[in-house]
Amino acid sequence: MKRQRMERRSRCNPVLRSRCIPVLGTLGLVAALGLGPRAASAVSVDDLLGSWHVLAHYKDSATDHPDRERWVDRVWKFEREGGKLEWSDYPIVVFDDSSGRFERLGTNRQSRVLAFWEPSPGQIANIQKGLEVNQRGAKSKSLKPGDEGGWTSAGRARPGSMTMISYVETWTIDGLPGLPVFQRADSLSSGMTETLEGVTRYTTTSVSSDGLLLHGRFERDGTQQGTFRMMRSGGTQWVQGSGKSPNERFREMAVSQYRVSESGKTDLRAALEESLGEAGVMASSEELDRMSERIVALSLEGKSPAEITRVLEEEMVAEARARQFDFAPEGARHDDSVRYGLPFRSDTQRLLVQGNAGSFDHRDTQEYAFDFRMPTGETVVAARAGEVVAVIDDHSQGGRRKSMRSKANAVIVLHDDGSFGTYVHLSPGAAVVPGDRVKRGQKLGRSGATGYTADPMLHFGVMVRGADGKARTVPIRFDDGTPGGFVPTQGGYYGGTAGGG
Repeated sequence: MKRQRMERRSRCNPVLRSRCIPVLGTLGLVAALGLGPRAASAVSVDDLLGSWHVLAHYKDSATDHPDRERWVDRVWKFEREGGKLEWSDYPIVVFDDSSGRFERLGTNRQSRVLAFWEPSPGQIANIQKGLEVNQRGAKSKSLKPGDEGGWTSAGRARPGSMTMISYVETWTIDGLPGLPVFQRADSLSSGMTETLEGVTRYTTTSVSSDGLLLHGRFERDGTQQGTFRMMRSGGTQWVQGSGKSPNERFREMAVSQYRVSESGKTDLRAALEESLGEAGVMASSEELDRMSERIVALSLEGKSPAEITRVLEEEMVAEARARQFDFAPEGARHDDSVRYGLPFRSDTQRLLVQGNAGSFDHRDTQEYAFDFRMPTGETVVAARAGEVVAVIDDHSQGGRRKSMRSKANAVIVLHDDGSFGTYVHLSPGAAVVPGDRVKRGQKLGRSGATGYTADPMLHFGVMVRGADGKARTVPIRFDDGTPGGFVPTQGGYYGGTAGGG
């Protein structure tokens, strides 16, 4: 008897713990209402037409609590459009009574309950009558009939350029007539990343004799696994009033609170800077704030830590990298007849601490870059005429931590042949703004030690974007008054009367 009481307590609604009332499991509840699965009936495409409430219970092995029971629900609607099947998905569902789905945090504030939720008899009646859905986040796909009774949407992911992220979802329904398998496959690709794919699958294993209830297995990417229940709904209607569900109102409120939370920003920015730094992407403080807010929004949408990490490392980093050089034309060819001036005042001498193919980090895309040792505050000048297309000027820290790679101040100048010069590790206080036309020798800013460096220096290189969209440094020669010019070598002093130039 004692064990039975403990089991009943564990199934209590956590929101109503002070009035802890045992609740029936979903299977027991729908069976009590005469809706339980009785036979494996064959389902045809016409049987699917109309609205359905879909509820999945699952565990997520990619989270810090892999044994915790979780839930997600949505409304699906199927309609015939000529010879096609229109499948609409509404991930934001609104019940007349949200008990068990949301916990009250205060006046007009609600938070989604992430624990196990089962609809009450009143909520099941609400499903049968019809649910309200929010248009925000809704998606629709037109599916065409295929072989062996299958239906599929058109489209496939194609590798994008450096400046374009390609995202494609393919929805399919197989097993008709019979026990349908609903699958949604998403694919993300760009010119800078490998193609990433994810699959969500609902596999029907039983259907009630009246065809109003489907049960089966739910899985997402091999980490989320559980069961699903698909119940016929009386229809859908849009949320009235503000057009925002309690979920959305809470998310917006939380994001608004986050914006004024400096401690929250600090933690998220540290993770962002680490990921961007490892990818060698520079970003302004404003861009870091935007990316931080996107991560918060994903968390409030109920995304798992694994999914948020994937979005951060694969989507957001790729997008930031693409934006970093989206001003430059793809397939540009550097004019090798051009001779460059030194990127500092000609009356000073500077030691080249790392040259082309330097062993420290001048490899791959930075193979033909130059690092000149320069005390903080010295004048940095344009090595070639062009247009200032980017200025990052709001960082003040530096060091040899990977997170510092994204925190370097820089000025980028686009040249007439489509190549561009990068001047990196500058002190705050740039002398130019985007859109300025500069001449060779014109002041751009002051040397510094921001970003990934332990000592004050100037990192200078000329880059082009190839036909594949990737930006790489190219070999250049400096002006010393001779037709051939010269290439500085590591360990040499340049400027004034030393070396070339």
